[in-house]
Parts: sequence; C-alpha cells; structure tokens
Amino acid sequence: MKSSLDFIESHFGQKLNENTAKSIGGKLSTREWVEFCRSYWENSKLDLASLYFSEQSRDKTKLYIEPRLKHAFENTVAKGFDSSPLIGNSHLRITEETPTADDVATMLNPLKKHLLTSDQIFLPDGLLSSLDFVGEDASKYGVDKVMNNSIVPQTEAAIKKWLFVLAHIRPLLKDSSIVFVPYHQTPAFWGGANSKELDKVRKNFRYNGNEQGLSAHIDHDAVLSAILSARFFDLDAVLPDKRSFEYASQFSFHGETTGAVSEAIELSFDGLMPEGGVSIKDLASIRKNEEIFSIVKRLSRDCKSYIEEKLGADADKEVITRLSRAYLEDLLAEHGKSSVLKKVGESPAKSIGSSILIAFCTMPLDFGAALAASLATNPTLLREGEKAFDKTHKAHARLLRLFR
Repeated sequence: MKSSLDFIESHFGQKLNENTAKSIGGKLSTREWVEFCRSYWENSKLDLASLYFSEQSRDKTKLYIEPRLKHAFENTVAKGFDSSPLIGNSHLRITEETPTADDVATMLNPLKKHLLTSDQIFLPDGLLSSLDFVGEDASKYGVDKVMNNSIVPQTEAAIKKWLFVLAHIRPLLKDSSIVFVPYHQTPAFWGGANSKELDKVRKNFRYNGNEQGLSAHIDHDAVLSAILSARFFDLDAVLPDKRSFEYASQFSFHGETTGAVSEAIELSFDGLMPEGGVSIKDLASIRKNEEIFSIVKRLSRDCKSYIEEKLGADADKEVITRLSRAYLEDLLAEHGKSSVLKKVGESPAKSIGSSILIAFCTMPLDFGAALAASLATNPTLLREGEKAFDKTHKAHARLLRLFR
C-alpha cells in the first residue's frame, strides 16, 4: 500500500501543490476521475501495517482517531471550532471550491494541539470516504458501468476540493506527521482486513469500573472499538470528550498495571489548549528538528496541564492563550539569564537584535520579565534569540511565536 500522498503523486505523475491541484482538477475527463477512484480504493485495501508500523517507532507518541466515533468528534469540534473535513463526519462538506492555505489551517485547528504534543496522528481517510462508493463499484463492475452513476459528479467535485486540502498539508503528510487510515483497515470495521484479529486483543481486556454508573451519552461500543483498535495498531486512542476519556480510563489489559488509555496527555478533544496563530508552515518547521520538537512536546504538555489546573472547562480562548503565553514567558525567564549571557559572550554583537539582548543583560531591571516581554511582542528579536539560545531556549521561543 502507498500512502495517500504517494499514491496521488504517483498516479498523476507530479508533485501535489496548489498549482498542480488546480491543473489536475481542470483537465480530467469523467472516465479519468472514475479510474482514479477505482485505483485509490484498490490501493487502500492493501496492507497498512507494513507501511507505517515498526519496532523502531514504538517509543513515539502516536495518536489514533476511531472512525466509529465520527459523530461524537463532530459534536465536540463544533463547540469550539469550525467544522473540519479532517475529522468527524464532514468529509463531503468542504465549502470552498479551491481551499486556500488559510482555509486549510482553519480546518486543522482542532488537531493543532495534538500536532504539538505527539509524533503522529492517524486519521480516518476523508478522501477515501468521499470516493469509496464510486471506487468500490468501479473495482467490482468496471469503470464503464459506473461512469453514468448519478453520484459521480458529486464525487468528482469532492476529490477536486480534497486535492487542494492535501496540497496545503503536504509537509505534514510527507513526514508522516498525519497518516490517513482507510476505514476498512481498522480492526473494528466488520468484515474488514483486520476484524478477526480484534478478538485476540479483546480476550485480554477487562473493565474495572462500576457498570451502574455508565453514561447514556457515550457510544460505549465505539469507545471500546477505539481502545481495542489502538492497541492492535500499538497507538494511543484519542477520545472526543472527557466523559468518553473517563469511561475508557476504566479499562485495562490483563497483566498490565497501567490503564488501557495513555495518561501521558489528556487524549480528548475538549481539553484546554491555546489555539494560537500557528500555521501549517509553523507546525512543519517545528517538527523538522527532532531534538527541538521533543522539547516542544514536553513544554506543550506541561503548558496544557498548567492551564487546565488554573482555569475551568469553560474558559475563554483568549484567556487560555494569554495564560499560556505568561506560563511560557516565565519558563523562558527561569532558563534564560546565564544561558543568554554565555552565548552572547561567545559571539560578539553583529546585529540590532543581539545588541538589544546585550542591553537587556546589563539593564538594572528584572532580566527575565524584560526579555520575555520583548520576545513575546517582537518577532524579529525572537528570531535573533532563537539563533543565540540553546535548544531548550529555541523550543520556548518557537512556542511563544505561536501565541504572539
């Protein structure tokens, strides 16, 4: 099986970007679109595990979103974000004909905190869901039999929009930060490639809670599917809300002292986290340097825990972002004075930015407060600081840039 991005680029023979998405969308015939649906659907039936899972990757934080929870995710996302085709049940509801980078960054908002706290996110393949009826029928009965189906024009329009979405998140697809999982590859999909394997995992599964207290507002079977499928793939299940997370936390596997869901981070969508001004380019840049990104992940999780401790569940996003910025500024100040003085001493001032840093070091004011305030409000100085600081400082600075 090829990844969704690799398959598309191989099928059309060109690197996917905004220009090629537009070019492809304008020149294909109906037959060619149906042929693409057939080929994409057939590729999605091949082995997923051999493409993405290995012993070497087991120390990574890899998140899994269960397709059977799509309605619950949709409801949770709607409380704080615009509807997103990347999660939930909105894969056919891309309103823009040619989504821009800003449009797609907005679609990505519900997932940004997860991209700052994890190595990979395994999402349901929305493109596949948009074309699967046409693709499956074309595979079974042939392209000619399907071309006049009334659903083909709607499918063609959806694919064209998806090509723009995928083009804008290409950096996150290329490095496998985001992985699209075909719905029929998930163990919980009845009759799918891995459905029989689920029984092997289920045998070692137990519930430790009080069944009398089960919430009627939770899709219990879907939550169980999320936990079991995540275990099968050796991933961490993401839950759509705190109630689902608390319910899932009552499960464990025989012979293990830890719960069935990870406690390292709150793997739910309604946990507090600042949205910030993070762009797709920002995310890809942060994730490119593995050492800095490991620090960013820790800082993001610490920041999230801090604001959840300080604020209630209904806190305003602006308040969350302001508190997050203050928290990161304080950490930067604590880490900063001796480290910056040492770096500046090693490298004489060569710019206005480094001169300002030296000025701060000699001012009879609280160094940390002055430096942190300036870094948070002055992107130019912040970039100069990134060059001079050690990797921990750089990680602080990169996060602060997201919430400036």
